[in-house]
Amino acid sequence: MHLVGIFSENTISDPLQEALISVNSGVMGLGSVSAQKIMIISFTRKRGIRVLKELALSGHTLQLTIEVRYLGLILNRGLTRKAQLKKC
Repeated sequence: MHLVGIFSENTISDPLQEALISVNSGVMGLGSVSAQKIMIISFTRKRGIRVLKELALSGHTLQLTIEVRYLGLILNRGLTRKAQLKKC
């Protein structure tokens, strides 16, 4: 099954954008969400797939990346451990 053909750019990006807006408005009284610290990663083994259009939060375009560090772990789009093992 080829999921990229099923999902268009808007099918995935629009609900994500709505979720970002609702999270941002939900924390308004409690604090703020730092758009500069948010990174977007698409977990897939396919190469060259760009399914997401640009997402924004509070006027800042969010960065789409292929690798992110979270709680000391290096997560990449294919969920391989190559970057983590290189570090050791």
